[in-house]
Amino acid sequence: METKIITLPNGSNLEITCTSDFYKKVREHFNLKDNASISDDHVRIFVHGACKVAIDKAEKEIKDSEELDNKTP
Repeated sequence: METKIITLPNGSNLEITCTSDFYKKVREHFNLKDNASISDDHVRIFVHGACKVAIDKAEKEIKDSEELDNKTP
């Protein structure tokens, strides 16, 4: 495991502990070869995308649940 501190575009820092499995997922996402280096931007963009997908999914589930509740008499 490796802990990285990545400076974000807004100037704040992202501290993340990266495992070999995490790096494998990043490589797969960006189609990087096994020996290619993974930049801080790769990690930042991957985390941003993963969080966005998770938040969008959760918001959709909440919206769908509320719509079902409103249809139930």
